[in-house]
Amino acid sequence: MSLFLLYLATIFLIIATPGPSILLIMQHSASYGVKRSFYNALGGVSAALILIILSLGGVAFLIQGIWINVLSILGACLLVWIGFKNFKPIVLSEEGDHTESNKELFKTAFYTGISNPKDLIFFATLLPQFIITDLPYWQASLYLAFGWLVLDVSIMMSYALGAHLLAQKLSMGALNKTRAFSGVLLILIGGALLSSNAYQLV
Repeated sequence: MSLFLLYLATIFLIIATPGPSILLIMQHSASYGVKRSFYNALGGVSAALILIILSLGGVAFLIQGIWINVLSILGACLLVWIGFKNFKPIVLSEEGDHTESNKELFKTAFYTGISNPKDLIFFATLLPQFIITDLPYWQASLYLAFGWLVLDVSIMMSYALGAHLLAQKLSMGALNKTRAFSGVLLILIGGALLSSNAYQLV
């Protein structure tokens, strides 16, 4: 259970850190309202679940032996890298033409998530170290996917609500401070996981 709680805390930091998908849903929510931005959330989480399934399906063949430690080390390094990237300020781009249908809102968010090969690498290297070995692999994988689904939709819609309420008065300074703080925590978690898995290889 403690491993799953650590997983939830880790992905909370990752998802809650403003990135392309978060900025997209914030822009659309400010333009169209919270209800329509839900199609953005559906598109984004659909892409993430596909990548999770592909990642866990491939990892199933490597779940034994030294490869699980190698993948875990790569995932820890990726967490540290993401943490350092969060220190770079972001800017919410200006609104453009707002004529997208609900289907187009879904597709835009889906393509934003699915088109980044880094996400597939991220899931393939991060998720294995949170597999609960006391459970069947499919059941442990289901827990990871469900945890991501719930947090992803909840956090994205929270940002959508905030963007809708604040509209043009969004504080990018506050967002960037959140990114920096999350970056520090991700670096600490990644460093701890890196040292733990490196020790097992020695």
